[in-house]
Amino acid sequence: MSDFENARRAKILSLFQPTGLGLEVGPSYAPFLPKKDGFNVETVDYADAEKLRAKYPEKASIIEDVDYVSDGRSLVDLIGQTQRYDFIYASHVIEHVTDFITFISDCENLLKPGGALVLVVPDKRFCFDAFRPVSTVGDILQSRLDRRERHPPGLVYDFIATYAQRNGSGIWSETNLEGVSLTNSPMSAHETFLEMSKSTQYVDVHAWRFTPASFRYAVKTLRALGCFRSGIAAIEENPNGSPYKFEFYIKLTKTAPLDEESDIALLKATFSDLEQITVAANSAPQLQQEVADLSAKNEILRAAISKSNEEKQAFEKEAAHLSRLVSDMRQSTSWRITSPVRKIKNFYFSFLGIRQ
Repeated sequence: MSDFENARRAKILSLFQPTGLGLEVGPSYAPFLPKKDGFNVETVDYADAEKLRAKYPEKASIIEDVDYVSDGRSLVDLIGQTQRYDFIYASHVIEHVTDFITFISDCENLLKPGGALVLVVPDKRFCFDAFRPVSTVGDILQSRLDRRERHPPGLVYDFIATYAQRNGSGIWSETNLEGVSLTNSPMSAHETFLEMSKSTQYVDVHAWRFTPASFRYAVKTLRALGCFRSGIAAIEENPNGSPYKFEFYIKLTKTAPLDEESDIALLKATFSDLEQITVAANSAPQLQQEVADLSAKNEILRAAISKSNEEKQAFEKEAAHLSRLVSDMRQSTSWRITSPVRKIKNFYFSFLGIRQ
């Protein structure tokens, strides 16, 4: 393993002791606690080992036997025994579940009184969920009220329509959105939406999106509302520059102390999490140049307006002078004496069709 992989593993293992009997949820082709290494674990997955090996032939040698194949029932019903495990480990699982509250409650019931639920959670700021909003407590409560067994069509639409990549990858560690683009069109997302609205087909997506602070707020609030007993006993993030910046690590226990951070502080912290993402790393110099260009154009415009005003004033001054000359002429004696001559001249030119 690389140094980063070793650091990641050490950070996760700092949250719990993988002793006693454990349950690993959804290890697929990458078990974190492989049985071959001596870990006393059972596994639950969406398919048995034979199907997983057929799906991932290049990983067949490290795919282990699956103890429980998920069939849509709750974990408690599937395993058939409560207070069985000392720990439950689920990496990149919680974001996929249809009913957040039921999943946490099931894990609580499967754990012994002092057991721990350890979650590896994607940080929505650094993955293909970047353009989707964080999940709210109301979203989570609604999924429980609906007793969802599949993701609703509208949620699937959002997942597909806003699916982002950075240079061809769905995860990244940079704190800016430079180079991030959408991979799907609204039309393709809408096609899936229409198909789902006419069937009961299950489509797997990220149903839940969190930052570290928003996850803390959700768990604190749901616990206070009596949705489950567990609280956050520990939370770990990866430093900037780590290739695992796209995920964070949570330890939940039924004996965790109440989160003493105020609701408003956690909501502000969530806002701060989101504020850390910038549009472009080098936007400041570009903005400064744009401001300079606009200032130069503004000075040119001001000079043109000033010149125009000066010319206008000169014209008005000349017009006033001419007006006074005409007035003086009309009041003179010669103007009155020559009036009959001007009338005869005007008539003569008019008769010949000559314009003056």
